[in-house]
Amino acid sequence: MSKAEDGILYLYGITRHASMPDNLFSALLQGSAPSLRTGRWSSFFGEGVDNPKPFIWRDQDFAAVLSRVATEEFCGPAAESNLQDLTWICPRVCWQEAVLEQVAPFGPILPARFGTLFSSLQSVAGFLQEHREIIRRFLDRVTDQDEWAVKGRLDLAHSGEDNGDALSAQVDQTPVSPGLAYLQARRLKIQAKQELDQRLAEACNSVERELTSLASEVRRLRVLASETTATDFETVVNWAFLLPKTAVPEFRKRIDRANTKQSAFGLSMELSGPWPPYSFCPSLGIKS
Repeated sequence: MSKAEDGILYLYGITRHASMPDNLFSALLQGSAPSLRTGRWSSFFGEGVDNPKPFIWRDQDFAAVLSRVATEEFCGPAAESNLQDLTWICPRVCWQEAVLEQVAPFGPILPARFGTLFSSLQSVAGFLQEHREIIRRFLDRVTDQDEWAVKGRLDLAHSGEDNGDALSAQVDQTPVSPGLAYLQARRLKIQAKQELDQRLAEACNSVERELTSLASEVRRLRVLASETTATDFETVVNWAFLLPKTAVPEFRKRIDRANTKQSAFGLSMELSGPWPPYSFCPSLGIKS
């Protein structure tokens, strides 16, 4: 991102007017205040991306977290190339997350999608006015809550041991033709896979029920293709939980309990968070 002051406006997120201190980012950028949240802010500030200067812009009930960025980075031929380049996208996504981390302690936030742009403050104001009631309801709904991600990871070697033993025990030892032997092995392999899938579905559903009782909302998200091609582990389920802050200690205990229970099966739950409520945002049309 560029520091150009004559560019377009990049929206990080929207929060409540009363929640945000005016000098939050100016103090951080000048180095006169410690980062409120450790992690991505200190890691990515000045590294891997020409960081813009975030600022708070207030409009009636809301405060928009914005930066000015160079138009050519996100619009036109250069932008088409940029948006296909992971080395360009990744540090900017991390920078957006770092900015939102600084906002999160002050109240609920509606995080914008990556690359949400406006041509002027007037267009931002128009957007806020058009979606005012939806934004207000969302901020009310997520007050004192965070998103927590839980991914179910299957140890492929471990989970296949029992099925492999069962398959070997069922193989017909009577001499048969190579073709018939192949069909028998294929049938047993399909049967073993079906049994594994059924056990896996039952285990994941059990964990989901246990965790959902603590959450305000839950989303079962798509598992990315890159998460299913590991040699030793496969991501088999991906959840997002909207969780009250007061429920986090018990939520962690239930994750630990599930991991103990499912360890013999080779299934483990990986917890990460807290995050802004990305997975629970309303769908808002952007008119720049």
